[in-house]
This record gives sequence, structure tokens and C-alpha cells, in this order.
Amino acid sequence: MVKTKEKLLSISIAIFIVLGLIASLLPQRTFAATGDVVVMKDSNSTFGSSWGDFDTRYRWITYINGEQVDVEDEIELNRSYAYCVQPSKDPPPEGSYSVEDVIDDSGTGWKDKMRKLIYYLPGGAGYDKKTKKKWFSGFSFQETYYVAHIALSVIYEGDYSGTSGKIRNKVDEILEDVKTLPDPPDSFEVFWIRVNGKQDLFGAFYAHEYGKVKIKKTSSESGITSGNPYYSLGGAQFTLYTDESCKEIAKFSNGNNAVITTKADGTSDEYEIESGDYYVKETKAPNGFELNTQVKEVTVESNETATVSFTDKPMTINIKITKKSANEGITKDNDCYSLEGAKFEYKSAHGKTGTITTDANGYAEAKGLPIDTYTLTETLASKGYAIVEVENITTVPHGNTTVER
Repeated sequence: MVKTKEKLLSISIAIFIVLGLIASLLPQRTFAATGDVVVMKDSNSTFGSSWGDFDTRYRWITYINGEQVDVEDEIELNRSYAYCVQPSKDPPPEGSYSVEDVIDDSGTGWKDKMRKLIYYLPGGAGYDKKTKKKWFSGFSFQETYYVAHIALSVIYEGDYSGTSGKIRNKVDEILEDVKTLPDPPDSFEVFWIRVNGKQDLFGAFYAHEYGKVKIKKTSSESGITSGNPYYSLGGAQFTLYTDESCKEIAKFSNGNNAVITTKADGTSDEYEIESGDYYVKETKAPNGFELNTQVKEVTVESNETATVSFTDKPMTINIKITKKSANEGITKDNDCYSLEGAKFEYKSAHGKTGTITTDANGYAEAKGLPIDTYTLTETLASKGYAIVEVENITTVPHGNTTVER
């Protein structure tokens, strides 16, 4: 029984828990399931909230068609639940019950509405993925169930029995918002238990839903990286997390950590993962590229493939030239000689060219060049000096290459 001090009214809430591989135990039907279940009763559990104090008797299902599915007295697990949907009546006692096909001949569409709402409540795959934080942030699990039970009762019979204005407002908010959410997949099954003189029960069979995810990586400057062996789009690693702070690594359906490695063209294979919201970031940069620190959120839908695209910045290098006199005893303070005005042409093995000119100190620099092997040629000597020979230089990733002449 449930008691609220605000209304001094007893309200019955029964929570039924179904664990196991339901799909393999019950015949497949469109949106509904049938079978025999054994309902057990837990001792009373008291909890307090900002709405008052409540005593809730938990009930759960331990057998489906003779198969044991749950003997644990634990809540908030990935399992199937049922809710009492007539709070003005007592919940059914322990015993064996027949789960009925859900028939809606009222013309009001209540079955589809309840099926959709349950999908986004504990026991439905949409709860953790969409509404746990959106609807129930800061709620205890018991409070969540209490509000869920009332919301379903309102759809079922318009019953707000014993609720405060605060609870009604929350229920109305949920009933309005659920209209904006996607419909459950066809595989999502609901069930109905009716006991003469007791509350009807409405529930759903929990089932994991999976989609796929893949990565697409590109260069922000493909003109300098394409065809250049010092750059590679392959070998980048991206990790999926379940939290925005990127501390909890997600798991693929095979149980492995959700880490994706790109291929040579920057794409990855598709990986199966439970549908939901994830956070993705690059955790290892490939050759020639800076690590992308951006965190992207991705939603993986059931039976669909989500592609997460990242654009990475290529590393670059600087070529520095310092021109010196081979005989400063002659050239120092001699107006017939000058280190200024020498011109050098650089050309990379993959077509990058340019010219730099020395200043009065004999210094010149080319910045932001792609990593590559370069040919450096002095095309114009400064006053009083001869042209130096051609020189081949190999640059280093993301650094400086200094040439003294």
C-alpha cells in the first residue's frame, strides 16, 4: 500500500519485475505478449520525498511459462516491469497469473499511448537512453516509479487518485512531452494482467536494442595531405563514452571497449552497439595530424547506422635559413658585403613551392609548410656573396628545420 500524508489517502502501487530472455520464452506477437507468470511479493519499503512519505510493496515476477527468470530482490536493473494502473484498488496478491494480449476496442488509442509511454519508463529501452535524465533528474527510483504509475493510470482511466498538484503537474508534463518522442520499434512488446476485483497491471518486456556506429575522418587541408606519405587518415582511434565527461567507456555488443580505428581512406568499419546517446572523441591521432580534442555527441538509433565525422588539422613545419659569412674577418663592417636580400626557393617532393628572402641578419623563414622532403635552392645571392649549392632537406613533423649557409 502507498500512503501520502498530503492527502491522507491510501494508494496501492505494485511494481512487477520480469527478468530474462523474454523473447525466447513467449510467442512473438505484434506489440503484445501472452503467457503464464508467477507473481511474488516483497516486504514493505518506506521512502520519503518532497511530496510526502510512501510505503510501497514491491512485487516481481519470478517465473514465465515455468522458466525461472528472477530470484533477486533488486531494483533499477535492466529488466521488465509492470505497473498497477488503477490506484484506487488493491494490488493483486501473490500467485500465478495469465498474461493477456492487450486489446483496445475503445477507439481512444489508449493501448498505443501506454505502450509508447512504457517504452520511456523503467522497463523500456528508451528510459536510460532518452528520458531518465530528461524526466526524472534528481528523482529516486521509488519516486520515478510512483510518477510513472500515476502517468499510466491517467492514460488508462484518467485516474490521478491521491496525488498532489505537484505530482499532477509532473505527470501532465510527461504525458505532453512523450508525444514528441519517436514511437517504439515494432519488436517492443507490452502485456496486460487483469485480476477480478484488483488492480489491472500493464507492463512491457525489456529487450536490448542495437544499432551501428562508424567514423569518417577527413583532413582540413586535403590539398597538402592528399598523396603525401607523411600524412595518413588511417590509424586514428576514436573512443565512445556513455558520459559527457568521457570517463566511462561504452561497450560494443560483443563486450569489447567501444574503440574504433580508421582505415586508410579515413572511414571505419561499422560496429554494433546498444542504441542510445554517446560521446565520441579522438584518442589517438594518425601520422601527420594533430589530435582533435573536440567531443561530439551521437545518437545511435535501433537498426540504423550513425556516422560521426571528424576533420583533423595536419601538422606543419617551418624551414629556417640562417646565412652566414665564411670569412667574417673580411665581410664584417664592410659595405661591399651584405647578408640581406639572398633569395631561396624551396620545392617539396609533392609540389609545394615558394621563395623566401633573408633579412639584414641573414635570416629567412618559411612557415606552415607540409611535412615533406624539400629541395632548397639559392636563386639570388646577396651583395658580395656567391650562390650556394642545391641542398636536399627532410623536414621533421611539427617542428623546425634550420639550414645554415
